[in-house]
Amino acid sequence: MVYSRNVTVWCPSKTPPEIVGGFYQHGNVSIATLHNWLQIVLVTTDSWHLFYSDENGEQATRPDPLDSESAEPLPLGHYVVLSIGLQRVQVTLTTERHRPRTLSMDNTGTNRTNAFRTRACHIFAKAHKDVWTLLEMSRFITDDASESDQGPDSINSVQNGLLLDPATHYGFDSYQFGVNPDDNYKMTEFAFRGGRLDGRSLYINQNVDAKYRPSPDLLREHFRQCVLANVKGNGRPAEDFFDPEEDHDLNNTAVWTYRSGGDPDQPSRLELEVRSRLVGDSFISV
Repeated sequence: MVYSRNVTVWCPSKTPPEIVGGFYQHGNVSIATLHNWLQIVLVTTDSWHLFYSDENGEQATRPDPLDSESAEPLPLGHYVVLSIGLQRVQVTLTTERHRPRTLSMDNTGTNRTNAFRTRACHIFAKAHKDVWTLLEMSRFITDDASESDQGPDSINSVQNGLLLDPATHYGFDSYQFGVNPDDNYKMTEFAFRGGRLDGRSLYINQNVDAKYRPSPDLLREHFRQCVLANVKGNGRPAEDFFDPEEDHDLNNTAVWTYRSGGDPDQPSRLELEVRSRLVGDSFISV
């Protein structure tokens, strides 16, 4: 199952045309924004434009392309990628994949880091510390806290965290919504069941020193992952994420066997729930 969409982008260079992008429009995504997202997920050497399309992506229904710089909300419907002369262009999808958010188990850490894990979520998942190191993400951290507080690689810095309620935490972890620091910190919800946060701006307290605020660079990276997860191609499968702060109804036996990402090697939701109640904060969502 993939997230439902009400905007679909087609490429007719293959027969039949293939879906190269899409998302669920809650009404706050502009035409220019979709163009920016497609620049992330599409790979082509040709100049391309978006045109209104029939529902099968076979042909444009209007002769003029959409204005790629328009701030007007993108209408719902189908679109096709073509050249300015309505000629087909060769388009492929980027091989870059989003990094799935995963569950980690950690019984160590200072009082500050333990509090951080239970009251906030990491912007850049701690489970991907190897990628954090490879990409040298610590260069975006200006927090002057001690190494014992933020760790030798700074991944536990306050700049890599957001205070969120459990439901919102879950949505952020599962890439259902992201924050774009380049658009006034506007939040976009990609899941069709969302809409509560879509179009609103994340409050950033300007009275707090920048080195203690959420890093715009880390938020930008998270937002990119949201686009890769939700906009690229047919969209990612709806994954099952576990959040220790989420109350599960154990009377619903249908969810007992759910496993993270469908991986048979991962513990089931029931196992995680029982363990979390036995060991408390040992299981954390990162």
